Amino acid sequence: MYHSIGPTANGSVVTEMTTPLLAMGTWLNASGASIYSTRPWWIANADSTPGYTNVRFTTTPDAFYIIALSEPSSGALTTPAPVPIAGNDTVTMLGGTGQALNWTVTDGVLSIEVDSDELAMVEYAWAFQVAYSQ
Repeated sequence: MYHSIGPTANGSVVTEMTTPLLAMGTWLNASGASIYSTRPWWIANADSTPGYTNVRFTTTPDAFYIIALSEPSSGALTTPAPVPIAGNDTVTMLGGTGQALNWTVTDGVLSIEVDSDELAMVEYAWAFQVAYSQ
């Protein structure tokens, strides 16, 4: 259901309206690089393809972003999408510690190792940055 966001007749803004906006602002402060100045990267019907997780992709000339809309489980984010990643590229989780995460591609499936402490640093969506090596 869509709700408009704006002041009441007396000019006040109720908590029910501000809370989601503040939460979105917090997420964008941490993970905005995966949104701002990016372009969508499309995989046709990704959500209905077996083996795909609930992910979205954006890209810039210097990086590729994988945004998980569900919290990764079992210690890794995995996707069979043909993510453009090469051996010297670095993967980090935006809003996390900034430490490089271990990753592998096995039989065409990208797996990014991420522990629960790192995941707990973010809410709502978990954005992973693949920084292309220069």
